[in-house]
Amino acid sequence: MKRNILFGFGFVVFMFLSTALFADAPPPPGGDPTGGGAGSNAEVLGGGANIQGGILILIVLGLGYGAKKLYDAKMKVAVEDEE
Repeated sequence: MKRNILFGFGFVVFMFLSTALFADAPPPPGGDPTGGGAGSNAEVLGGGANIQGGILILIVLGLGYGAKKLYDAKMKVAVEDEE
């Protein structure tokens, strides 16, 4: 009984507090980097970050995860065959 009351109270508090957690609006863009005029030297949205190294890391981690799953599946079949 006490657990249900505490859960209900916590849930209600969470619901009231979560309505105040909205994100702020994004800042206005700094101009048109492709066109001339005002703000023509503004940086491209996203900062022009190079993502090639991150993609390589994600691919390597994905391959490692897939290899582990394949190894675990083969080991499970081998154990079942021994029994």
